[in-house]
Amino acid sequence: IVIRIVNYIIIQNFYILYLEVITMKNFIPKPYKKEPVTVRIDVDKLEKIDSLLKVYNLNRSEFINRCIDYAIENMPMPNENNI
Repeated sequence: IVIRIVNYIIIQNFYILYLEVITMKNFIPKPYKKEPVTVRIDVDKLEKIDSLLKVYNLNRSEFINRCIDYAIENMPMPNENNI
């Protein structure tokens, strides 16, 4: 079992934690193949990304990878009419 802090708030010097419990029952460790790359990102976009990192409790690399995965999975495929 893994317990991860999803979010927290402070009320009168007390922390209220929102936790996520992840069971590792079906977890199979495997190596992840990732290649370091350099990407230039507009300052405004990077500031927005950095603000979302706190919300989703992810590091920048993981957040951007998830965004890319989502975009690729949901991108319509071009056809002859719109090429």
